[in-house]
Amino acid sequence: MNMGKWPGRSRSRELSAFSRFKIGSEEGATSMAKRWSAEDIRDLKTLAQRYSVQAIAERMDRSVGGVSFKAYQLGLPLKARSQATDPEPADFN
Repeated sequence: MNMGKWPGRSRSRELSAFSRFKIGSEEGATSMAKRWSAEDIRDLKTLAQRYSVQAIAERMDRSVGGVSFKAYQLGLPLKARSQATDPEPADFN
């Protein structure tokens, strides 16, 4: 008799619910988001004063949603694309 957490479900079914969360470099695999370091947060605070969330996300190699959510958590206002400075590649160095 299966006395597991969910009666009537096999162990393989329990594991398959998490199979989409793959870590590694497999092509097509979904990985977890990078953690925000103190340096990343400092960069976000600096960039948010001048650039759009799209430009910041590209510069930081993060998703627009990830940047937006972190800015929200920190209470940082973000500029709309129309209000932001259009960055030149050299601006980010």
